Amino acid sequence: MFVKISDLSSVTGLIALINIPSSNFIKPHGLSLLLDRIQDPGNLGGIIRTAAAVGVNSVFLSKECNDIWSPKTLRGSQGAHFFLTCYEQQNLEHLIELFEFPVYALNMKGESLYKEDLPKNVAIILGSEGQGVSRNLLDKSTKKITIPMTKGIESLNVGAAASIVMYEYYRQFQSDVTV
Repeated sequence: MFVKISDLSSVTGLIALINIPSSNFIKPHGLSLLLDRIQDPGNLGGIIRTAAAVGVNSVFLSKECNDIWSPKTLRGSQGAHFFLTCYEQQNLEHLIELFEFPVYALNMKGESLYKEDLPKNVAIILGSEGQGVSRNLLDKSTKKITIPMTKGIESLNVGAAASIVMYEYYRQFQSDVTV
C-alpha cells in the first residue's frame, strides 16, 4: 500500500495524514525571511530546517515559491515547518511596505555580511536559484548585503547562502535566541 502512494523508490512504512496548519498574521520580530521564487524543494526544505534551528520567527514565501508542503520539501525540512510561522503565497513587494524595520536583500553587489551589525529586527530576502532576488524587491530593500567569496566563484547555492546569513544573525544575537 505505501509503495502506491509514496513518491520514494523505497518506503519507510510510516505515513501521516494531517491538516495543513494555517497561520494568523503576527507582527514579525527578530529575524524574518522573505523567500523570492525558491524553486528547488530540497533547498526550500533545508532553508526551513535551518531557520527553525536558529530561531527565525517568520518565513514569508512569494507566490512563485515551491510548495512548502510538497513531499520533497517536507523531507528536506524534517518537520521544521511545525516550529516556525510560515506564510505562503505572499506579495513580497507589498509586505515590505508593512514592515517597521529594515529589509536586507542578499545580492552579489552588496556590502559584506561580516561587516554588518545586523539589526535585532530585520527581514532578509533570499532569491531564486537562477536569478537571485528580483529587481523590484532589490529596489524596495533597505540595504543589499553579500557573502564574500573567492574571485572566480559566481554564486552560492541558495540553501547554503541562507544558512550562512541565518547563522551570522544567530552569532550576533545568540544570547537572545533560545534553542
